Amino acid sequence: MASSLPWLCIILWLENALGKLEVEGNFYSENVSRILDNLLEGYDNRLRPGFGGAVTEVKTDIYVTSFGPVSDVE
Repeated sequence: MASSLPWLCIILWLENALGKLEVEGNFYSENVSRILDNLLEGYDNRLRPGFGGAVTEVKTDIYVTSFGPVSDVE
């Protein structure tokens, strides 16, 4: 029984620490959501940027980490 006491203390400490992390994570996500809501207030997503003006050009880079087999037959 005496040897299980340290394990019990560790388990209780971990449960407490993980619970605090979960609460902080929820607070962080709520804060980010509130900031994004304030930034997008009044934004009409049916209109593209620069509506009535020049086309908005968007450039992206794609990094391929793997490529499957290629068959010359098909």
